[in-house]
Amino acid sequence: MGWALVLLFIAWNGWAVWLFGRHRTGLLRGQATETLVEEGPYRFSRNPPYVGLLALYRGLPFIAPTARRLVLFPAAVLLVYRGRDPARGAFRPPALRCSLRRLHEAGASVGDL
Repeated sequence: MGWALVLLFIAWNGWAVWLFGRHRTGLLRGQATETLVEEGPYRFSRNPPYVGLLALYRGLPFIAPTARRLVLFPAAVLLVYRGRDPARGAFRPPALRCSLRRLHEAGASVGDL
């Protein structure tokens, strides 16, 4: 079970990072953002690498069981939940997504929004 979750983490995060590379957009904060990625794992989560980290945190105690790792998982879930950014539309309603897509198709970059 632990190795399956670690492999899930590698595949999920690898897919997310690969999509950023394919769309030639910045991965880290402050880098140029050229494309709003809405495919692959980004259809399910605004920040899929965080979801992948949760799978990693859940899998590690099965591989090397320690009490600290079991306690850290709920803390990680809380941090991911608290780290969402409602001011920037972490949970965008469909109407806003359509508006953003129209602006993007009209040539506006995500940095202009």
